[in-house]
Amino acid sequence: IVVWGRSMGAASALLYGQKYASQTAVRGLILDSPFRSFDALKNDVLARAAPKAPKCGVACLVCCLRCSVRRRAKGVDVLGVSCEPAARKATKPALFLAGSRDVLAAPATHARPLEALYGGPS
Repeated sequence: IVVWGRSMGAASALLYGQKYASQTAVRGLILDSPFRSFDALKNDVLARAAPKAPKCGVACLVCCLRCSVRRRAKGVDVLGVSCEPAARKATKPALFLAGSRDVLAAPATHARPLEALYGGPS
């Protein structure tokens, strides 16, 4: 079994692959446009789309998003989602994919650094 995920799905695939590495039939991962962490993604999007946004307004929106995710995803803290620790501990082979014109999770700040940290074959 090879698990494929795109964007948040790539983050989920990576986190799942690392957490259950010894208990699953998963033999590899395809990580399409993964992001390093939700916080890094948020900062990249804000810097590009709304560089002059007031910090208090951004903090309010992030708080609302965080509360909404916690309610819907049984206590998951979206600000705690980071793929970097899972990438370092990974042992399964992975294929990293990212479009050169990806404007959400830019390869230079997300996919490439994650691949560089990746502990398994990539």
